[in-house]
Amino acid sequence: LTVTAKTNNEFLPFLNRTIAKASWTGTIGGNIYALTAPFKGSSSSFTVTAKLYRGGTLVDTVTLPYDCKNLNVPCGSSVSTELILAAGAIFLLIIVMVILVWLTSGKMRNKIPNI
Repeated sequence: LTVTAKTNNEFLPFLNRTIAKASWTGTIGGNIYALTAPFKGSSSSFTVTAKLYRGGTLVDTVTLPYDCKNLNVPCGSSVSTELILAAGAIFLLIIVMVILVWLTSGKMRNKIPNI
């Protein structure tokens, strides 16, 4: 059995990250109620996926979305971290584009003959 919790970021899905993961190997009896997984970070919403394997073959999988405002437990929010990462990536992309334009325009000026 593996259980994974991933953040939900509809605006920037490539920033989704695993915030909890746990696995159990062995016999599972009828009295098992939960598999705990420590959270690494926080999110205002997340998706939990549980996969059950038998002999290395996937037997069953369940995916459940959770929204922290519907839970009775505070989850925190990682919106600021995700926005900072997105802003940093956009800023870096703009800098790279400016440098490329500056280098290209300098090379083009040198190739124009003086008349």
